[in-house]
Amino acid sequence: MKSPVPVVAALALALLAGCAGSTSSVHRVVPRPGAQTPQSFSEVVTKTNAYQYLLYVPKDYDANPTKQWPLVLFLHGAGERGTNLTKVAVHGPPKLVGQGRQFPFILASPQCPEGKVWDDEALLGLLHRLETEMHVDTKRVYVTGLSMGGYGTWALASRHPEHFAAVAPVCGGRRSHPGAPARAKGRVEDTRGLGIPRRQGRRRAAVRKRAHGRVVPEGQGHRYQADDVSRRRP
Repeated sequence: MKSPVPVVAALALALLAGCAGSTSSVHRVVPRPGAQTPQSFSEVVTKTNAYQYLLYVPKDYDANPTKQWPLVLFLHGAGERGTNLTKVAVHGPPKLVGQGRQFPFILASPQCPEGKVWDDEALLGLLHRLETEMHVDTKRVYVTGLSMGGYGTWALASRHPEHFAAVAPVCGGRRSHPGAPARAKGRVEDTRGLGIPRRQGRRRAAVRKRAHGRVVPEGQGHRYQADDVSRRRP
């Protein structure tokens, strides 16, 4: 009986040659000086979504295994980005928990990496993980955030309003910040059913008028500007 190795080798070489030829003809055309030629480009990109986060559960969370709890997602501001997770508890609900406050809901407070802005895909992945692994009432999921987190709250709610019972952005732009994908713009009308009060602008103007324009943000270190973040993005 003849050995099949030469036949297999010949078939393999023929297949490789055919693939190389088709790739060259479809994806790459030799440019012609003084003329335009059709070209194409494709690339498979693998992305890893990862956040470290603080997780709070109510003190009687384990008392009733069948009880479903509300879930609150808190997005911090630009100053708390990085790898030091304790910075997340500088403001907002995680700060209150650190001071001993008890809440009747699950609280998840992720930390955004340094130089980044909030990523909707990664945040939804985190929410999905929590909803899958914990006793979460998916009809009572909320998101709130301040400053950069306020921008992130608006953007997340604008793209995925069906996921939340209500949202509460604090000191964050209603429109998508320059560092976010353009698809977030023009979707604010989708958040009308989420009970978001939009009175901050009028209140801020009234405060400035009473203070004769001399207004210093709380903490004096609050300098987040969306355009600055977009320029710093790697």
